[in-house]
Amino acid sequence: MNYRFLFSSSPQQKVFCYSYPCWMTTRLLFGCGANANVSASDGNTPLHHLAKNIPTTNVLKMVNLLNNADAHLDYINNKEQTPLRSMPLLHIKIIEHLKKNTDVIRLKCCCAKLIRQQIFSYENIFSTVLVGFIQKH
Repeated sequence: MNYRFLFSSSPQQKVFCYSYPCWMTTRLLFGCGANANVSASDGNTPLHHLAKNIPTTNVLKMVNLLNNADAHLDYINNKEQTPLRSMPLLHIKIIEHLKKNTDVIRLKCCCAKLIRQQIFSYENIFSTVLVGFIQKH
């Protein structure tokens, strides 16, 4: 697992992408403003990558770091999968840990899901940032 940090055109926005084998370095990078919700071209967030590539010994620490950095456990990728749904069923302990954290869903996430489910035409009404947020749910 290799974490990469990408920097957007805006120097203030450090973007966290993919996974890093050392949870202490990951914690430091989040402290420096890394974004836990960035998505790659396939729509996968760092939680999606972590869920698919579980062989690290500090997975629960990494999941907690991502959760504490406000990573959304309910973001969907291009295959309409949340990190929990993309995880192999063998990892029951990690799945249970993620489910516990998923139970505390933010109100704005619930609203975004409702807007998507109701198929409202919102693209021309909301800001680009808000449209992106809704599409990730």
